[in-house]
Amino acid sequence: MNRVFKKMRNTMIIENRIVKYLLYALGEIILVIVGILIALTINNKNELRKNETKVEILLKQVQKDLLIDIESADLILNVYADKDSLMNRVLFGMVTEEEFLSNSEYFSLITTVAAFKIKDNSYQNLMRSGDIISSRFDSVIPIIDNLYFNNRAGVDEINKALTEFTSSVLEKWSSQHPWYSGLFFTELPQEALDFFVSDPFYKNDVSIYQTYAVQNLMAMAANYKVGAVLAYKAIAQEIDPNAPLPIEISSFMADLTQKELQLLEGVYAIAPTFKIKITAEGKHIMAQATGQSKFELYAKSDTVLFSPTADIKLFFTKSEEGNITGFELIQSGNKNYFFKEEANQ
Repeated sequence: MNRVFKKMRNTMIIENRIVKYLLYALGEIILVIVGILIALTINNKNELRKNETKVEILLKQVQKDLLIDIESADLILNVYADKDSLMNRVLFGMVTEEEFLSNSEYFSLITTVAAFKIKDNSYQNLMRSGDIISSRFDSVIPIIDNLYFNNRAGVDEINKALTEFTSSVLEKWSSQHPWYSGLFFTELPQEALDFFVSDPFYKNDVSIYQTYAVQNLMAMAANYKVGAVLAYKAIAQEIDPNAPLPIEISSFMADLTQKELQLLEGVYAIAPTFKIKITAEGKHIMAQATGQSKFELYAKSDTVLFSPTADIKLFFTKSEEGNITGFELIQSGNKNYFFKEEANQ
């Protein structure tokens, strides 16, 4: 009998050791797994940090391209604004022979092109690295995508159309007018002066050029500039919000405080039947005229708003107490004043 109990006791001791060993082994396995998971987490965080650093570098390169594009847009706006004033004089029959001869810009008014080239090399590099772009940049990437996607094709198309038109004009002049070969080298004959000053078909060509250059390319450059500034600011806000913005950005578009936005909100009237309502939707400033759709305005300062699409500027006036009393709207040289209605009206 003692032998039986001794055997049972030995068996229990052995089994107890096995259980302890199994528990120990299980603990070892758990520690190894935890160690692996910690190592993987650290590695993933390091990899994420490296990828985010790479994306930040790419975004800074995009910012450099945007500054170049903004400068190019300004050049386009200046060139075609000057041309537009001269074209209007031609179209309205205001150019005299003396004025034409004294201003060399008239000679090449519709035969030269300032093409607007959007620089998107850095953007393409960013897109090729799409697999390392983390969710951190979800608020920035769509803004950049929309900027290039919505503008590149249209700008290229108008550049091409304008270039082809000017080439066709030169070819037409060379085949129809004997004086063409001496246009820039000799004194113009009266026939050539008559053509440039009063010929209706020349005015038709000027009108076509104006449509391409001013109504399309110039408008696209203005819209692109706004989008480029917004994209630059969005990138800056994400990667370095405390860094000062370049003068090209800060001087073009201001960030208004919530209080400044609220001061601008209201209904402004020029007549009982025509009013403009201005509202703040988040950080966006929206305007809606009577019977028209909403459109966005941008702040030049706390008292100056503008829209490149509608080609308007709003200059707000204040009372001595600092309250907004109305604004002067300038569009195509025309000025109109809108009075702010009282809130209870």
